[in-house]
Amino acid sequence: MSKLARSVISGLLVVAVAGCDGKESATPEGEAPAASLALLWEKGDSEASPDQDFGRIVDATLDKELNAYVLDASTNNIRVFDRNGRSLRTLSRSGRGPGELTEPVSLVHDGKGTLYVLDRVNGLVAIPTSNSNTAKGTSAPLPFIGSDFCLSRERAIVFGSHNGHPLHEVTFAGSIVRSFGDFDGPKEYPQHVPALNSNGKVACFPELDVVLTVPKLFPVVRAYTLADGAPLWADSVRGVVPWGVVVNPQFYSTGPHRDGSDETIVLRPLGAEQAVLQYRRSLQVDSAVATCVITVRTGGCLAVRDSTPRLVAARDGLVLSFTHGDYHKVALYRRRSATKAVEP
Repeated sequence: MSKLARSVISGLLVVAVAGCDGKESATPEGEAPAASLALLWEKGDSEASPDQDFGRIVDATLDKELNAYVLDASTNNIRVFDRNGRSLRTLSRSGRGPGELTEPVSLVHDGKGTLYVLDRVNGLVAIPTSNSNTAKGTSAPLPFIGSDFCLSRERAIVFGSHNGHPLHEVTFAGSIVRSFGDFDGPKEYPQHVPALNSNGKVACFPELDVVLTVPKLFPVVRAYTLADGAPLWADSVRGVVPWGVVVNPQFYSTGPHRDGSDETIVLRPLGAEQAVLQYRRSLQVDSAVATCVITVRTGGCLAVRDSTPRLVAARDGLVLSFTHGDYHKVALYRRRSATKAVEP
């Protein structure tokens, strides 16, 4: 990775990682960050390690032991690495049986030994991650196609157009407990609103009793209470054109991207009280990916940075991200002080 790329990442993520410690901190645009990130390891460079190739990374996450789980949609499996980058094992395989994957889109670790994967075909898939657990995974079909999910109170909150709402509280057996939330879209084209809300991102904050959501093609972030689904606030991401979206009065679709990905935005928790939203600034495929750190209680961006990696997880001072380019790569970083460097 080039020095320029590392510099961009550092300038982008210093605010986010600081937020993981429960402190709200904003660095005005143009100012140098007070900390940087040290690269611990990177996987996916064919020239350096052909055995660590990825076909199409669609998501990744960290568990409490700081193991990284990387979801590769080209092989329908999850590669597991420890915090030092050592390959531990590979989970799941292609298929429609229990614990298998067909069209995976998102994954979350529950911190209790189970990795949950949202699959567009197989529904909510549960995969044991403990070495001592020899049980096979399970699959719970859903009555709609989900695009993202998060966990809260032993349930899943899944994003997908169904029952006139974009959000659905679902049991791990696949039953819908309730549906809530409002559709967003251009009022002049109401016929396209359901399609615009068939894909989106969602992030849960159980400690605050809040869930955040944003449709893929209409960048309005909304907050709801987890307890009853009541709306809390809505915040438009000003000046944003979603990544790779072709907008036409009669048709909405996503076009092919240079990196082969159909993801347009990232919405993830950063600690208990902040979230990170990533989006394209324009329709140009070469335009920068902008990152906004959101205050969950009230909305609004604390800071905005331009970068290319996708921030997918932050825990205990570590940051997990992945990039799409000549190769799909995943990398783990550690925050270090600008005045006292910490070597990996």
